[in-house]
Amino acid sequence: MKPWEKVLQYKDEIEAGEAIAIIWTIDDVEWIANLAPIEEYHLKETLRRVKENHDALIGVNWDVIETTLEQVLREGP
Repeated sequence: MKPWEKVLQYKDEIEAGEAIAIIWTIDDVEWIANLAPIEEYHLKETLRRVKENHDALIGVNWDVIETTLEQVLREGP
């Protein structure tokens, strides 16, 4: 199943208030970076890793994104 199909699967539940979806974007990662422009690769890689590696007990928050971005930048392209 493609990622977008999974989101659409929950559309009715979200509209009915039976489920929620929280969206983080590249703009959020750029805001955290607060540096000179970062390459798009680093922004997308940060979001990809947050999605795949987040701890469900902690969730996704500014600290998780910042820590992940720092790891991505340390590793280089």
